[in-house]
Amino acid sequence: MAKPASSAVPAGRDARLPRWLGRRPGREARRFDSVVIRGAGIGALICAARLARSDAFAGRVRIAAPRPRPGRRLVNGCTLRARTLDYAGAALGVPAETVADDLFGAERHKASTWAQDFALAPPHPGALDLRGPTPWMEAEPGRPLAYGLRNGHLVDRLARAVDLEVPFADTLAPSLEACLDQAPGDRPMVLDASHEPLSDVPAPAKPERFVVASQVPLRRRDGAALAAGHSCIGMRHRDGWFDTGVFYPFHDPLTPAADFYGIFYRIVRAGAPGFDKAREIAAMREIDEAFADALGLDPVDAEATRGEAMVPCIPWSDVTTHRADYMDLFRTYSACTPIITGDGMTRGALAGWLCAEALLAGEDPVSATNRSLRRWRSANRNFARGMTGLSRPLGAALRRAPRLVLRPVAAQPHMWARVA
Repeated sequence: MAKPASSAVPAGRDARLPRWLGRRPGREARRFDSVVIRGAGIGALICAARLARSDAFAGRVRIAAPRPRPGRRLVNGCTLRARTLDYAGAALGVPAETVADDLFGAERHKASTWAQDFALAPPHPGALDLRGPTPWMEAEPGRPLAYGLRNGHLVDRLARAVDLEVPFADTLAPSLEACLDQAPGDRPMVLDASHEPLSDVPAPAKPERFVVASQVPLRRRDGAALAAGHSCIGMRHRDGWFDTGVFYPFHDPLTPAADFYGIFYRIVRAGAPGFDKAREIAAMREIDEAFADALGLDPVDAEATRGEAMVPCIPWSDVTTHRADYMDLFRTYSACTPIITGDGMTRGALAGWLCAEALLAGEDPVSATNRSLRRWRSANRNFARGMTGLSRPLGAALRRAPRLVLRPVAAQPHMWARVA
């Protein structure tokens, strides 16, 4: 990705972007003279990229974590909303199309989804007799809803762009003090973009909710129920709550035989009587592969590519900080319940870019990023309610009129690509 001469601010209906964007005060207005970023995920790298190409912070950004190394296993989400490309392009100072070309080359059509279907599975285990798949949302001509891309592939491309401007550390900094020791200035800001705790920062409250998930790359069979270019959201009622999954067209240079990927996930309470982590993950793996089979999709090198996790969820409120020179960027863009609405890459990109813009403008990055992510948090919370406490009435409504129930989601273009 070429280094640009100027910045760009994408039109931001989805993020409620602040009015000060684009304003560049004098250096005296900036409270910090350097930035240390702990972590090397999407939010961290996009923030580093934007800061590194500014006059104010060039040469004064450090990443207190090792350079990420690509791997075939599906770690983190793989749904790339085109909105993510807008924020990445703004941070790198290049058009979104340039970012897409770098990620996909001539293979973008393989990763593009142009419509989404819905399929409901019966509550009992075993062979699935799906209701559907039924189309309920279509993209505008020439503007796909989203792409399927391994999270690690985007991280790797961002790291390559950042590598020439920002040094990486050999190991993840264990403490806030260790981050400050790496700062190249006298007034550093530390952005924690890692899920690993800092040893000298107060630990957050123990989580009560988790998302358990299993995902795998897939290959579409001839005559598959899921049409080429279509994605699918699938649901199954089990033990009072919903198992939920998505299947998307997919492109990954490290697993070229795959042309789809599928993930199933569920919100769980680890302290509930009889809870068993291994059993919950195995249940997600079983439904993911059974649903894929019913759609006409087969796993590709599952033992080497499958990703599984139980991810803690944080409270629904804004993320606060206990000191002015530190921000928990990871918890801020996690938006309370990961995975649920398939927007993790967008949230990370938005938070990383906007956090950098706030530091450049002499504004508070904590309040700016919290405010920009509230709509995403609200969407996550509503979806989580539908998967848990409201799952019975939601399931009854989906069986009767899925398109009507899902219409409010389609009516929110900020949740998808550049569709409006």
